[in-house]
Amino acid sequence: MKSTGRPAPSSGRALPATGGLASAWIALATLVVLSPTLARTPQSGDGAEIVTAALRGGVLHPTGFPLQAWIDRALVLVPGVSPALAIAAFGLLAHAAAAGLIADTLRRLGVVSAGRALGAAAFVLFPPLWTLAVEPEVFALAHLALAAAIWAAVRVGAGRARDGVALGLLGAAAAAQHPVALAGVPALAIAAWHGRERRPVRLGAFVATLVVGTIASYATLPLLRTASPWPDWGQLASARDVVAHALRVDYGSFSLSASQEVATRSALALWIRQLASWWNAGLLLVVLGAWMLATRRELRAARAPLAILLIAGLAILWRGRLPEQSYSDAYLEKLQGPATIAAALLLGLGAQRLADWMGARRSRALDVAAIAAIVAWLVLGWPRADASHDRTLELYARGVGQELPEGTVYVTEGEVEAFLGAPTASGVHFPLSAPMAPLEWYARQTAPRLEPRVLNGAPLEDWDQFLVGCFQRNLTVASTSPGIVTTPFGVPELRGLIYVARAGARAELTDTTIVAAVKLAPLAAELPVLRADTRPFSRFYVRRFARAYAGAAEALRRRGALELAAQADSIAASLDRGRDTKERGRRLDRFVADTRNAGFGR
Repeated sequence: MKSTGRPAPSSGRALPATGGLASAWIALATLVVLSPTLARTPQSGDGAEIVTAALRGGVLHPTGFPLQAWIDRALVLVPGVSPALAIAAFGLLAHAAAAGLIADTLRRLGVVSAGRALGAAAFVLFPPLWTLAVEPEVFALAHLALAAAIWAAVRVGAGRARDGVALGLLGAAAAAQHPVALAGVPALAIAAWHGRERRPVRLGAFVATLVVGTIASYATLPLLRTASPWPDWGQLASARDVVAHALRVDYGSFSLSASQEVATRSALALWIRQLASWWNAGLLLVVLGAWMLATRRELRAARAPLAILLIAGLAILWRGRLPEQSYSDAYLEKLQGPATIAAALLLGLGAQRLADWMGARRSRALDVAAIAAIVAWLVLGWPRADASHDRTLELYARGVGQELPEGTVYVTEGEVEAFLGAPTASGVHFPLSAPMAPLEWYARQTAPRLEPRVLNGAPLEDWDQFLVGCFQRNLTVASTSPGIVTTPFGVPELRGLIYVARAGARAELTDTTIVAAVKLAPLAAELPVLRADTRPFSRFYVRRFARAYAGAAEALRRRGALELAAQADSIAASLDRGRDTKERGRRLDRFVADTRNAGFGR
């Protein structure tokens, strides 16, 4: 009979599979194949914060993510590479390394080539995790820590005291990266417990290294600060402040929900729905793998670590809820790592069980099916995960910056704008954030530095009174959200991507609305075509461009320029529907030329 490369187990322990595709080659293939999808610019509010903080200094939002923050500080110094691309490339490197560890974990559990490749690919090509791995984010490194924890638990044999130190360091790194990575700490504890020889010493070394390493990493958070007023989250003036930041007190330490409203989205329901869509029949292999893990004596070393990781991952997803919004799913998807890694490992085990049943002669069919599944995941997932051509947020910030009046008070209710800022001739202009104003440290420490003309060192205690103070000083207030600048003093005027509020203004749509739409055309022409089910943050901000042209259309209609209004409406529709960039470019060129010829837009 032909060998499958999987030795028969003896002494009740799984023997590593031999032959087949090496785990390192799986990691390298991941890195090479997915590198064309790397983002060149931030893709979300968190991404904007990560890149800006790495460049300017400052503490990231809770928990502070000290490991990622210090790594990012080094990455943005790489010459010849944009900061966002450098951070995204590091994330992909971590994603690829996690794939290699998942494959090697399966190898150590006796899974041969097809099962290893399928399990690793199920993780690597799962679109929510693929997307996070190719843009500036903190999750790819957290997923690597999780994969390393399970790999260590499966690998460790008779432990030694120094194994406890190594495992403790890995646990401290996980704790310093992201809370989801803590789901792997029980696996490390199990690895430290394994083996009777010098167990107390080994466990003591593990616990001491974990605790000291975690404390030391978070103690460095204040060192991330610079003279830059923003981005810089929290008031870390004491050890108590650092602990509060690490425990996410601003959000609620054990809360993964931003709202208690009735209309919310569930992270667990979303994950199950996406698994059913992307893995499809592969879910049967997950069930088969769980049965194999529970019944095979030689797999008992992996039983507890994998079960705990899966339960912890499901608990995280169960706790995750957000209000119904256009980009709620994008936030909830960030919680899927632990459960997906556990499920991918079970899928690989299930593939091996199926191969055992089929026998060596018929296992070729499984190899072909695995290759077909991997190719299908790659082809179908590519349009969703590919961020290489998406510069929407960068273009949006430039569009805001080009229309901001000199000396304006810039305010926002969006985190993308809050962390990305708006590039102007005098430098990057960071807005005051209305949603962050209730945070005491922001009101007392950050807001007065961002807008000293109005606050003059005093805290931002009341938003409406702040706006009154702006108008009393004859200052113009600008925002992309009209709701936060609407007052009895004047009607906000639409100018491109922003609304400008001045005391005494009485019209929302003016000639300036038309002029601003004309000026916005070069940036609108560069916007990517986005599929309806992809890039939720980018699609939201593309709609802001569409709003500018819809507003210009209405302003033109009121002036009797019906043909020009129809052109502006067609541009707004093409942006909303994600039509071809060439067709959109032609419409924009015609609109600009015809509008200027008619005496508008000069």
